[in-house]
Amino acid sequence: MANEQLKVNIGDALVKCVRQHHISDAVSATFSVASLSYSQTETISGDIKFIVPSTVTSGWVVNQYPYSITVLDANSNRKTVETGVLTVLPDPTTSTVITLTYNETVLAAIRARIAERSTTDQNSMAIANRSVGRMSKSELMSWEAEFAWRVYLERNNNRLPVVKNNFGRY
Repeated sequence: MANEQLKVNIGDALVKCVRQHHISDAVSATFSVASLSYSQTETISGDIKFIVPSTVTSGWVVNQYPYSITVLDANSNRKTVETGVLTVLPDPTTSTVITLTYNETVLAAIRARIAERSTTDQNSMAIANRSVGRMSKSELMSWEAEFAWRVYLERNNNRLPVVKNNFGRY
């Protein structure tokens, strides 16, 4: 039983194939995404291809959902042959969703705080004998450098920058 990753954009058809060797003694197979209340059953005659039409995926919400593929044999025994995660992505042609990575989001928040553009103005707060304090600007600058480096690596497939050293010669 493999743990697979499937991705589909909202409004696109989703195609999932299951090879016959996984389901040799089965008579039917079911592709199910319970969180989306979606299920499709096919009679087995060779390899199975589940096709979720674009009219169905257009009603889905951007998120990650667990899915499973189960087979039923002639004796009515049910067996799960695959599980995984279905990632529903926004429609790139109509979406106004800005997708930032975790590192990009944190970097933006740090830079907003450094520029004094954050939404709160207190440096510390105490509620019910618990207190919260803010980082100093020097700590924020250190974290900014750290997260800027992480974002650089994400955007450049973990490739380090090429630095040409001419040993003081121009």
